[in-house]
Amino acid sequence: MKKLYFLLFTLFTFTFTYGQELLLNGDFESWDDPASPTSWTKAESTAQESVEIHGGTYSAKHTGGTSDISQTITGIIPGNDYTVTVWYKVDAGFGDGSDARIWSKWSNNGTLDHATDASVLQGVGPGGYFDANGNVWTEYTVTVTAPATANEFYFEVRTYGTAVVYWDDFSFFAEAPSMDPSLLINSPAEGSTLLVDYTDVTFLVQNFDVATAGLGDGHIHYTVDGGGTVMKYDTDPISLTGLSDGAHTVYMELVDDSHTPIAPAVNATVNFNTNNITQTLPIWESFSYADGSLDGNGWLSFGGAAGDLLVSSGQAVLQMGGGSEDISLVFTPVSGSLYYGLDFSVDDLGAPYTGTDNEYFAHFKTDGFDYSARLDIVPPTGGGDFSVGISSDQSSADTVWATDLTYGTTYRVIVKYDQVTNQAQLWIDASVEGDTSILGNDQPDPGDSVSQFAFRQSGSSQSETIRVDKLRVSTTFNAVVLEVNDNQIENFRFSPNPTSLGYVNISSRSQTAMKVNVFDVLGKQVINATVANNRLDVSSLNTGIYIMRVSQDDATTTKKLVIQ
Repeated sequence: MKKLYFLLFTLFTFTFTYGQELLLNGDFESWDDPASPTSWTKAESTAQESVEIHGGTYSAKHTGGTSDISQTITGIIPGNDYTVTVWYKVDAGFGDGSDARIWSKWSNNGTLDHATDASVLQGVGPGGYFDANGNVWTEYTVTVTAPATANEFYFEVRTYGTAVVYWDDFSFFAEAPSMDPSLLINSPAEGSTLLVDYTDVTFLVQNFDVATAGLGDGHIHYTVDGGGTVMKYDTDPISLTGLSDGAHTVYMELVDDSHTPIAPAVNATVNFNTNNITQTLPIWESFSYADGSLDGNGWLSFGGAAGDLLVSSGQAVLQMGGGSEDISLVFTPVSGSLYYGLDFSVDDLGAPYTGTDNEYFAHFKTDGFDYSARLDIVPPTGGGDFSVGISSDQSSADTVWATDLTYGTTYRVIVKYDQVTNQAQLWIDASVEGDTSILGNDQPDPGDSVSQFAFRQSGSSQSETIRVDKLRVSTTFNAVVLEVNDNQIENFRFSPNPTSLGYVNISSRSQTAMKVNVFDVLGKQVINATVANNRLDVSSLNTGIYIMRVSQDDATTTKKLVIQ
């Protein structure tokens, strides 16, 4: 397993006067030109506005289509408080409650922190978006604490779809530091899921000297999952090893030399999960789970509202505009090229797709937040309902499939990503690799080192629903293409899955015996059995993920089996 290392305790100098405004030109009174407010490093689809204003002479008029206004604030002090204020007015939107949002993050020398701030700095209100609030000027304000790793703050707001939003009187205010003792757990992030069986708990203590008895103000007591109290006399990370899969809680408090909690009490708690779900390629996923959340069936939720990407009738259902969850399958990285293949269809919207959002819904991913080989839903180029595009590593499609597609029709898409050349390739309903394909842009080499396949749900002007089945991830084209006559066992069913009962029930239309082979993630066969009574004994299997291959008559079906 890869161990996670974090910066724990930073020696720093005070470069700002506290009680100071750190955001430049937050009132939009200065403009380099009518489309570019002074001090803002990104201003997409932005115009100087002098009629719809909250204060002063000007505001910023923002037209949607995923448009951003942003700047980076430097000199952030870990552990200190900052008050974020945004005034906004949603003048015209597309009516689905996802017109605009704040999308701000802590940063360390340009590297954005995607974990510590999601609940307060990546959207507010239903689904993470600003409430239109009757199209009147509305204030959003929140005070946040800089994590131990931050030395910058990336301040950004976004407008989506056809919305028109006015922004004014932004503020990022450095609050005066408290002289009281404080304790801040920096990692793991609250509610996070870790792909390791051990982790470091990193934290920041201020205005309290942690040392052995008689040498400081006191020390730290902590517990793991409500167990025995551990005494800690330094501020080094707490290394946790041998954690079982599931939920965990770490509680910490500051105490004096007599082991008595200081008054007033200073403590902190973090809740997180561990889940060792890393697989080896190839991966077959048929989504043969009970209707409900896809999360927990070998998939890892890494963004948005966990649990709202659903399985229905043996398909993954991606609700663009109705869901926000990002979810992935994790696998051991390999060199060279990677492929994913999947069947997909788009529900009928009643009219051709016209969205201008970044509607990519499937992609490869690194262990961090670098995305490659993104598959997009895009408007049709002729008289069809929609089309698809491919991007090597950008959020919008580089190249669009030349032939329009039809709602309600299932297509087999295959995507290749070359990790050396940093270029993606796309096929639709292909049989061999030499069939017609399109290429994404050839981005700078080398490409991303991919370790996950992911689905994405996002805000959408069209609120389209995408249904996905028969996902395969591997290192060759032939391993992910499906033959036209994919000879599956007719009406094959098995349940429960996941199971903790020591067995699964399997059935099909035929009454003949089934030959069942079960393999672990390393490809080792762990069960070889013939089943004639519709029940497979799996009591010998440890908790984990397995591949179950079932043969009956002249047909074969492969399913993922999860043992809890």
